[in-house]
Amino acid sequence: MRVRGDCPLGKDVDKGMQQMRDLLESIDKKPLPVTDDARVTELTEGWAGTGFARAMYDQSSWDGLTDAVRAAQKGDGSQLFQLAREYADRDESGNYHGNIMQVISAVNCLDRPAEKPSEAELKARLEKFEKASPTWGESMAQSGVTCEEWPVRSDSKPAEIQAPGSGPIVVIGTTRDPATPYEWAQKLAGQLEDGRLITFDGDGHTAYMRSNDCVDKAVDTFFSKGEAPKDGLSC
Repeated sequence: MRVRGDCPLGKDVDKGMQQMRDLLESIDKKPLPVTDDARVTELTEGWAGTGFARAMYDQSSWDGLTDAVRAAQKGDGSQLFQLAREYADRDESGNYHGNIMQVISAVNCLDRPAEKPSEAELKARLEKFEKASPTWGESMAQSGVTCEEWPVRSDSKPAEIQAPGSGPIVVIGTTRDPATPYEWAQKLAGQLEDGRLITFDGDGHTAYMRSNDCVDKAVDTFFSKGEAPKDGLSC
């Protein structure tokens, strides 16, 4: 379901997003106490944003996010920090059980060259991003800083992927995926010589084996029988 700012539901969404921005801004000014972690005693804006991001990956986390936000609004950051801790694969003693927070930069920074922008370029980027996304624009505009300072430089350049002669390649896109935008799936399927796009109209990150039978049956049939779905299947 898509919402617009001029419809009742759209206004509710706008109000909710403003409440989120207000909460993050207040946490930035005054971090909230965290009581169930051996090392972290305060919820900063960075940890809070990570907690929100973690909950957006799957609808099953939304009730927990609601509880965490209500607790944060009352001055307790522990539940929101717990969500952030899950994303980082970190336990309450401060130990990390995976390397996602380290390896992600090594992987992402190899995708394309990253040139350090001038102050004027960075300011222009910041204004552009904040206009497009009032909630996350500021942080996303500066997300390239890591790669700009990364010691291993990439010599790769973005290029279309056509895969000529490959046969059908199934691409699945979720319309409201918080991590990998639907537009990316559309563009990839469009570039491929024989791309078959499956669209899942829904929320959360990824669709296969977590959304509905329509997606699952199409993919299972492709895997088990080699029968690719028609391009443009909508679920």
